[in-house]
Amino acid sequence: MPKQPRKLLVYTKATGFVHSSIPVGAKTFELMGQKTGAFTTVISDDPESFDPENLKQFDAILMMSTTGSLFVPKDAEKKENLLYENPTNGPIPAQLVRPEQLRQSFLDFVRSGKGLMGIHAAADSSYKWKEYGTMLGGQFNGHPWGHIVMRIEDPANPVNAAFENKPFEISDEIYTFRETYSRERQHILTSIDLAASKIDKGFNRPQDNDYAVSWLNKYGEGRVFYCSLGHAENTYMNPVVLRHYLAGLQFAFGDLQADAQPSGPLSPERLAENNRVAAAGYQEVSSGEKWYRDSKEKEQAFTGTLESLPAPAEVGVTMRAHFYKLGDRLVFIGGKKNKSLDALIGKTVEIRGKAIDIELEGQQLHELWPALVRPAKR
Repeated sequence: MPKQPRKLLVYTKATGFVHSSIPVGAKTFELMGQKTGAFTTVISDDPESFDPENLKQFDAILMMSTTGSLFVPKDAEKKENLLYENPTNGPIPAQLVRPEQLRQSFLDFVRSGKGLMGIHAAADSSYKWKEYGTMLGGQFNGHPWGHIVMRIEDPANPVNAAFENKPFEISDEIYTFRETYSRERQHILTSIDLAASKIDKGFNRPQDNDYAVSWLNKYGEGRVFYCSLGHAENTYMNPVVLRHYLAGLQFAFGDLQADAQPSGPLSPERLAENNRVAAAGYQEVSSGEKWYRDSKEKEQAFTGTLESLPAPAEVGVTMRAHFYKLGDRLVFIGGKKNKSLDALIGKTVEIRGKAIDIELEGQQLHELWPALVRPAKR
């Protein structure tokens, strides 16, 4: 039960990608408060909700997939840098005055001892506003996966009670994080078990391959809970996820005592395990290149020994330089070299890519356009 009557502001305004699950999630928390009697809810997409006088009525704020630049009008986003870098030290544009005030009100609210909860794309927001990323605990770096097995990092933490100390499997759009995410600052509740999830591509944190799902954070005297689940509408119908959400919100309110001390760095054993899984997985080569995406050829798997080719003395055939070869096919990656391929020269590899047979300037070329590469499985 709450220590006192609690009131939650659910903020739903998204000026970037608008998730269809936002109204579902907002209604879910409204009903959660009604059914548990733990809190009342106000749902708003009005930035003026963050006026300091208005915020006095609330105990916590929930950011419901709030993409875009918080409180900054769309027609002023190109000027947003002036909130952080003002080389002339002059007054900021009038369009940014109120956003700056509302942002400061938001920070002051949490820092003073109130609560903040972020769901899913709350982390896909306000990248230039580093203090927001520090407060929330992480910023979006990609969503390469759709099905994971979650590792329960702190089974004794009451915010994790819903998982009953068992791995949890779920399908949703799964985020990875950059910059402000750090085990040196946050208390990690759950993370992706890379091996159990059978993940073989999409790794984008080469320093540790550490991908958290939910965590606790402290900001001044305030309490922060974040969970990256919540893209799909049916996530808000999963009873385990809802119990995790509710416990995290109760922590943010101050009604549930939980260890929020930073987790500290990964153990050498975990780091080695993460890196082993990532090293065996696919590495990006050209899948994001427009010329690759525009090709209508079917993508397939190619296996063989990757060979290096000497740099051409001059580039012929309409600038089609080749630096690698696999079997009888020249590997083409836009006339460039690639670090992932360089690391695998002389080794047996598996490449996901497209076989392209073309005639250019009277020459018949048999090329392999690689999307992804990994060491071949033995």
